Amino acid sequence: MTRYHLDTSAQVERWFGAAASQARLADVLSTGRQHTTSTHVYREWKRIVDQSAVEILNTVTSENPTDDLPRLAQGYGREPNRRMLVLFSLMREGKGRSWTTEELRLRARQMLAFRSDEMFRKDMSSVRDSSECGLARNKATSSSTGQYSLKVTCKKTEQICRQPNAIEEQVERWTAGAGELQRSEPYASMGKTALKMATNEPERKGINCYGRTGDLSIALECDANETILTTDASFEVIGPAIGREVEKLPATQRPPRN
Repeated sequence: MTRYHLDTSAQVERWFGAAASQARLADVLSTGRQHTTSTHVYREWKRIVDQSAVEILNTVTSENPTDDLPRLAQGYGREPNRRMLVLFSLMREGKGRSWTTEELRLRARQMLAFRSDEMFRKDMSSVRDSSECGLARNKATSSSTGQYSLKVTCKKTEQICRQPNAIEEQVERWTAGAGELQRSEPYASMGKTALKMATNEPERKGINCYGRTGDLSIALECDANETILTTDASFEVIGPAIGREVEKLPATQRPPRN
């Protein structure tokens, strides 16, 4: 029976993917074994799930929630899609009925208080923490004006982790993975940044860590007797370079373009 190490895409897909994708992941994980993940994954999960719940709380404030929902779909990049995925998850149990603002806000607060962590840790025997990531430990807070916030980024100068040491402890494998990424056109930028981090300790934190080389950090937390479970093709480049098996599942398909 396979013991899996889940990356962020697998964690998100098993809860927020299409029904067929969720069922596929549930079947793969039902091996009778407990699986693993990491705080690098949790940091990225919180940026997707918890931050979306924060934005729902800050946006859905009108008497009628439908007045506010279109604003959640505004923005750049993946953020609007992520907010809508979390919103649909909050509303899933109430299919076929209208929602009040307070019900949605209550569910968003529950997501921040305990539901997000429960979802992330389900079926996980271990959440590895070689970097002792401070962002993964952050909790959402609310101000006196009722606005919610969550710190999801950091600076190189902040002393909130031991990522420089974690890289140094596996610098040969880090360099091997980085070199293979640099030679693979879609991931050359990630590889170039990771190679710079291998030889320059001050470059090992901040956006280089949380925003540019997370896949490599996640892969290095996978033990030799485990298989990386993902929907992200970058791990098919990293895995062989660092001596790890990879199982890539199809992600939820995007709608076809006209």
